Amino acid sequence: MSGISRRHLLAILGGAVIPAPAFAGHAFAPAEHFFSVEFPTPPEEKSSGLLGLSSTTYLAKDGNKAFAVFHAAWPIQGKPALMMQSMLDGLVERISGEFLSIDKTEFKLANGATLPAKRFTYGSEKVWGGGLTTVSGPHSFLVQVMKRKPLEGWDAADRKFMASFKVLI
Repeated sequence: MSGISRRHLLAILGGAVIPAPAFAGHAFAPAEHFFSVEFPTPPEEKSSGLLGLSSTTYLAKDGNKAFAVFHAAWPIQGKPALMMQSMLDGLVERISGEFLSIDKTEFKLANGATLPAKRFTYGSEKVWGGGLTTVSGPHSFLVQVMKRKPLEGWDAADRKFMASFKVLI
């Protein structure tokens, strides 16, 4: 599992690198997926299901970047650390890259409660990316920004996207 499909990754990498327009912000909160976020452009949606696991990826392209949220609804509630690691492993496998950093953290909900989370960055020969994964019950989320190299690191639009992500359960 990963936050972005190989097809979407190839589409991003195959496109021309053009300057990204200013972050306009499109509020997005699909009720059945229990999160909200502000994408810079309207996202595409791709869903799948296998052995009781239901997953949906929302992907918005903006110039030479991709912003994505991946939501998985597991058939049973597993151990949060294993659920998050499964998502991270799938992500790095799909891009044939490696983690540059992984930090345990907490994700704060609007009501003050916290969820276990991991912040990460990764890289491959062609892309740099970073994001956050967190778990709430049988729901896991992976939020990320991916850039075509030579771009690397966080900019204001990336930070705005990441800060806009909210878990609603």
